[in-house]
Amino acid sequence: MKVNPQAILAFALAILGLGLFADAQTPVKVTGYGYIGNVLYGNITVYNYAYTKTVTVNYADLASSWSYTCAASYSSGPNSANYEFWVFSCNVGSAGVSQFYISYVTNGNTYYDNNGGYGVNYKVTQPTTTTTRASSSPTNTASASPTATASAAPPPPPPPGSKPIGFSQDITTWLTAAVPNAQSYLLANINAAGTLAGVVVAAPKAQPTSQNYFFHWIRDASLVMDVVRQWYDQTKSSVYQQLFFDHRDFTHKIQIINALTGLGEAKFNVDGTDFTGGWCRPQNDGPAFRASAFIRFSKSYLSNGGTLATVVDMWNGTNSVIKPDLEYISQSTNYLDTNGCDLWEEQRGLHLFTMMAQRRALLEGAAFAQSVVNDQGAGTFYKQQAQAIESKISSSFFSTSTNTLYTTLSGRQLDSAIPLAIIHGYNDDGFYPPTSDQVLVSLYKFAQGFQTEYTLNQASLIDSASGLSMSYAIGRYYGDTYDGKGNSKGNPWYLTTLVFAELYYRAAKLYIDGGSIAVTSLNLPFFTGARPSGAGVTVSLSAGSTYAKGSAQFDAIIAGVVSLAETYVRRVKHHVSADNHINEQYNRDTGVAQGVDNLTWSYAALTTTYNARQALVNTGYLA
Repeated sequence: MKVNPQAILAFALAILGLGLFADAQTPVKVTGYGYIGNVLYGNITVYNYAYTKTVTVNYADLASSWSYTCAASYSSGPNSANYEFWVFSCNVGSAGVSQFYISYVTNGNTYYDNNGGYGVNYKVTQPTTTTTRASSSPTNTASASPTATASAAPPPPPPPGSKPIGFSQDITTWLTAAVPNAQSYLLANINAAGTLAGVVVAAPKAQPTSQNYFFHWIRDASLVMDVVRQWYDQTKSSVYQQLFFDHRDFTHKIQIINALTGLGEAKFNVDGTDFTGGWCRPQNDGPAFRASAFIRFSKSYLSNGGTLATVVDMWNGTNSVIKPDLEYISQSTNYLDTNGCDLWEEQRGLHLFTMMAQRRALLEGAAFAQSVVNDQGAGTFYKQQAQAIESKISSSFFSTSTNTLYTTLSGRQLDSAIPLAIIHGYNDDGFYPPTSDQVLVSLYKFAQGFQTEYTLNQASLIDSASGLSMSYAIGRYYGDTYDGKGNSKGNPWYLTTLVFAELYYRAAKLYIDGGSIAVTSLNLPFFTGARPSGAGVTVSLSAGSTYAKGSAQFDAIIAGVVSLAETYVRRVKHHVSADNHINEQYNRDTGVAQGVDNLTWSYAALTTTYNARQALVNTGYLA
């Protein structure tokens, strides 16, 4: 193979231990690597001399036999400094691995990274995860989590003067097609054939492989209609406006029915009659989400030229839909109802998901009452009740013994209801934001537990289509038995996997907007924890330190958190159909779609995840 004089000189300098390249650029450099479960994985920075290139990992087994190679794969870039980021994940098998170096071929030239000197190479300690830096700073070694499964490592810290790398082209490309598909499929479940105008079915008509979801669930419908409201904000389309007015009329109809638990009823028949069968009731999150959706729509409607009289009527007039829900959830007998059911309709108690939704709705309602519809007394009362809910959450829902949030007091601790509570209950006021260290440590620990929960998470974590890393598949909670039709073995859900991505995108944007990141003893394990559950940050971080926007530490955290979010979207991409139809679940062993087809909430979850990603893209902070 032809090697140019410049490359020979660079390699000679490396042999002499000078650790320098004759090029003004560093052609190739390992920026992080690890070894877990017989898989050697890591990151490589490659200077983009030409489009066509190959990057190879050359490694020796435990007997020092140099007969093994493994191809690295492109991840992202080039960035503004013309560097690309590559990843590798080598299944070394029972022979093991003792050391490795990198060869990079482009334009007929070969470049090497052998860790700064002939025979030095990168040493692999078993079974720890070792982190190396592109600079001459010391190598850091930390014990690997015993439950970790190897996957491609996170992006390296960006070269000076460039933007952090976080977004992946395969995700951008997929979302470009999948999000419009999701919009079409979601809208098909509003005003569907056989339903009254304004009905949002949880899924299309009864299917033989799943339970019947052809009902109007208050929670699902409200979260879906808030997505419609976002489309209304973006387009000002009268089509979305009319969908809300249809929904208003149906909501008013079912609010005045003398249902078994009044406004706490979970679901209604699609003809507008109450469902009287056995069910877990009441569910006190539904009225909160419904009130929030109508409040936000009303504000959008007014900003689009709508009349105040119409909004006042929705508040407390002949077509009232907002104040009845706020009055319901503002009663302490409802927000402190230990008999209330959780969002999975399985356990009773006080739930973080429900109380976060209630707090947000009451605060939104208080501001709306006082600034829009001039209902001052109601606004004052709602604010007082929201403060009482906030006090209960603050004092009761974090365990200092486990350093995790509770999903339900005296009930289940870790559950996907936690990130869902934050995404749908955060009121943009600093109370349990996506950046909360209590939230981040809870999600980090929760994700780790799924490594042993599903066979799927013990298989390859590399997406076959892109060659890039995927997250763990995430379900509702450990030990779930609901399989979409009956009770056997529960599976990962698309929406519970997506919510991790959405939360991390939103956290990154909050950090960028806020201009700094405070590292604490709680969030440090998440930031520095190994993939696929941690952000995998390799720069040195210290608990008690705050890192300003633009610092190496800040940029490394942002890049790690965002690229981790991408792995959750990639996991979902890996398990959806070619036409992007999304079910409720995907099988814990095979990854095949399972449960009800076309779950409306799944499409809403993909849409809000995309919106969170786009908001981050629009900051312009990341490449």
